[in-house]
Amino acid sequence: MNSPSHYDNRAILVARAVQKIVAPDDIFLFGSRARGDWNDASDIDIFTIVEAGPNTKENYRRALNAGKALAQELYGHPVKIDLVRYSPADFKHYRTARTHLTYHALKDGITMNCEPAGQSDRYPEVEPNNRPDVEQRFINYQRQVLLAEMALDTGLGYEEVGHNFQRCLENAFNGFLAYLEFDDGDRNAWRRSHSLAELQVAIRTFPDGQRIMAERDFAFLDEYAIDAPYEGVQEPLPDEYEVLESIRATVNDMMTYISQDSGQDLPTYTPPGPRR
Repeated sequence: MNSPSHYDNRAILVARAVQKIVAPDDIFLFGSRARGDWNDASDIDIFTIVEAGPNTKENYRRALNAGKALAQELYGHPVKIDLVRYSPADFKHYRTARTHLTYHALKDGITMNCEPAGQSDRYPEVEPNNRPDVEQRFINYQRQVLLAEMALDTGLGYEEVGHNFQRCLENAFNGFLAYLEFDDGDRNAWRRSHSLAELQVAIRTFPDGQRIMAERDFAFLDEYAIDAPYEGVQEPLPDEYEVLESIRATVNDMMTYISQDSGQDLPTYTPPGPRR
């Protein structure tokens, strides 16, 4: 483990190689290699702000390949690179949310001049507001429910259906905790958890969360998403439609609580129309 204040110089060089190809509005290293708590297995996390254009996808593909090649040369072994892209408008929208990636990427980030990104004059301090993240999480939930319904209707196996169910609740639970401004005292480590069991424990620390989750337990769905790649799925799902209805009822209670408590309804997801 490295000094908590010492960023990874070699990762900065990799980010600069990416910068030359994608020419973003801004770019910074974030994550453990920016904070200083990285190790040899850590990803290189690179945050870019750029407006999409006709060549964006190809430029990012080339940049990722160039970054991987340079990382192999600098470290002597392959290093995974996580290249994140946000448009200027989306970055501005989400950066206020303490539970969103953009907030922490800016807070931890190191610029290509090796200076703290959050202290740049380009990003004056803003009042924290989790609402953008809350809304996006529940939109993601609504989208995932449609995918879960498709998985059921097309007769996919219980492994795929269970995975979709788990993703539905992971989004909703994260959105609910973001609204409640849950802080676990560990840099909001819960944001990085995919475990419904862990997220349920966090939700139940709030009286309203305890009320909503009473008699409801979805930890068994972790087997279909978290454990599956390592241990395989051991048990078939109980009645899939019954589970889906329980998911809907639980999340509807959460969304109703947020709407009544904030006086503002959450947005509704509208599926894209058919391609012409």
